Amino acid sequence: MGVLEELLNQGETFSFGGDAEQENFRMPVRRAGIASGRPMVTQVPQQTIIPQASPQTPFVAGQRAGVPTAKAQFDITIKRLSPVNASGQSIDTTLNEDLQVILFQSSQIKGHYKKSLSYSGNATYVGVDGGNIINPFVQLPNYRFDGHRFIYYTRVQRDNTSYFAYHTILITCPQIDYTSLLSALESDIIRINYIKYFVPSATESVQFNKRFEFIETSQFGKKSNDAVPVLSNIKSNDFKDRLIEIPVNFYVDKTKGLLLDIAPELIDKEIVLSLFVDYTNRQSI
Repeated sequence: MGVLEELLNQGETFSFGGDAEQENFRMPVRRAGIASGRPMVTQVPQQTIIPQASPQTPFVAGQRAGVPTAKAQFDITIKRLSPVNASGQSIDTTLNEDLQVILFQSSQIKGHYKKSLSYSGNATYVGVDGGNIINPFVQLPNYRFDGHRFIYYTRVQRDNTSYFAYHTILITCPQIDYTSLLSALESDIIRINYIKYFVPSATESVQFNKRFEFIETSQFGKKSNDAVPVLSNIKSNDFKDRLIEIPVNFYVDKTKGLLLDIAPELIDKEIVLSLFVDYTNRQSI
């Protein structure tokens, strides 16, 4: 079974009276525990009426009546880790600037996304680690390696000592191995029609002001960027301090991806992008 088939076939079988059963139909997806990163996916029948959330009610992804129907839904989690030294030990230093990550766009992995990134800050971008440590001197213990790590470094000078501080952003997918998903998108195509953009709390809502762009880089290096006006999608019944729902129409394949700037206020905090897919063209096996 291919990676996209695995996503499409997640969920439970529901009974519709008598002995009739139906599964894997076009519907929103309701998930519990989104902030915890647990791989819990439960499909909700399209005809089920689910009350809209109120500010006093904990939000559950997929519960809003206006969410378009979807064949599949999965989450991408993004976490900017505290800086460490080459031995993986936490160090007392800060980098008060945004760092960039790119989701998908698997054609740029071998080049470490250097043609697609537009970072120009004070750190030095090392590259992306997709499970194989690209710098044997960088140790990041206690983190799962089934995703991608975008690694930057800065030089720290303390008294007469100089050393490197490594700043890492970790990307994972709770439902399925992220690197396997990227491999599938070397040949497959998906269309994302809805995004739920979560931050942990109101304190980190500054992240909604940061760059959020659909990008494409051709095999000849031609680049195109399409900025998404995240804040313009706030609605009166959204949780303005931790969630924005974004209707989109974006095809993802090996040349296309999503670029985000991650704010320093999000260090050791988890961003969740809940992505709804309404179209797939599966060619991988």
